[in-house]
Amino acid sequence: MKNPYDFFRDKEKIIKKFVASQSNLQSLFTGEFFSIVEKQVNEMERTKTNGPINSLFLWLIGDSNNSFKQALLLEKYVDLIFTHPNTTNADRNHIIGQIKSNDSTDTLFEINILGNLLTQLPIEKIELFPRTVESKDVEARVFLVDRWIYLDATALNDSAEDVEKIDRMLNKGDYKNSGGPIDFDKDSMRYWGKIEYKSQQFIPENPNVLILSMAGT
Repeated sequence: MKNPYDFFRDKEKIIKKFVASQSNLQSLFTGEFFSIVEKQVNEMERTKTNGPINSLFLWLIGDSNNSFKQALLLEKYVDLIFTHPNTTNADRNHIIGQIKSNDSTDTLFEINILGNLLTQLPIEKIELFPRTVESKDVEARVFLVDRWIYLDATALNDSAEDVEKIDRMLNKGDYKNSGGPIDFDKDSMRYWGKIEYKSQQFIPENPNVLILSMAGT
């Protein structure tokens, strides 16, 4: 009987090979990133229990079945963000650090939003990671029509029920990225709680936009 945890090890080899061919992805998916994933898989096997495992690694597993089309787009967006004149070393290090965390869904969504903006608007109309109130910041300040708008992006994380479902798939070694929508009826309190929390980062009486992803892992 095939060891179900070898599924993750086999996928890791494929992902490592792909990342090695993409210079910008190497800055995100470092040796430390893969070392963390390996330890997580080994711990799952040792204890015969579910997760946790890095959510972006799970995203890469799903993307590996589609010729890494989304990862190639991610590389393009990372390059645009990292080379933007407003981006500091601290910003780059923060993004890289978030990628290593188990819950990196927020970061992936933020990169996609910023990457889309940077492909659509002139560079002088986008300021990345501007400070707002009490040392807080948001993803971008964007000039649209005739005014500057503060924009933040975040994701509604998986519920405890969703995490349990994902963990069961992990334990069987048959994980498939679903990316299914959040059940708004079930998760409305978490939805409004996220909005209330993120709204504290905005400057009062300024044009502000919050983009909230409601797609699960």
